[in-house]
Amino acid sequence: MPARENRKHKRVIAERTAILKIVDAKSAPDLEGSSVFCATEDLSARGMRVTSDRVIPNGALVDIWIAVQDPPRAYSLLGTVRWVEETDPPGPHQAGVEFEERSKKEMLEWSDYCAKHMAAQNDT
Repeated sequence: MPARENRKHKRVIAERTAILKIVDAKSAPDLEGSSVFCATEDLSARGMRVTSDRVIPNGALVDIWIAVQDPPRAYSLLGTVRWVEETDPPGPHQAGVEFEERSKKEMLEWSDYCAKHMAAQNDT
């Protein structure tokens, strides 16, 4: 992860399944339209850190689908990849994604979900 901390929102440690569909990637246009399966490492109201076997281009605009179990549902969000940490030899790569507001309703529901899980994590 980058040495300088740029987070504006508190994060909750959470492993969830996420799929990132690359919508726009100026640095790797051949990846546009492809999907990357990820595991989340942490989440906040405005972003997340993910791990994947594939590198996700820095600066890419991504459609995000996150499945949660408590209660069961999926969130559809939009985000921009703000940083990427590649590993060598190829292995799990990390990326930081900042959410963009596409749907006010979806962002409010996502923020509520994060707040509940942050409170539950602080109670333990």
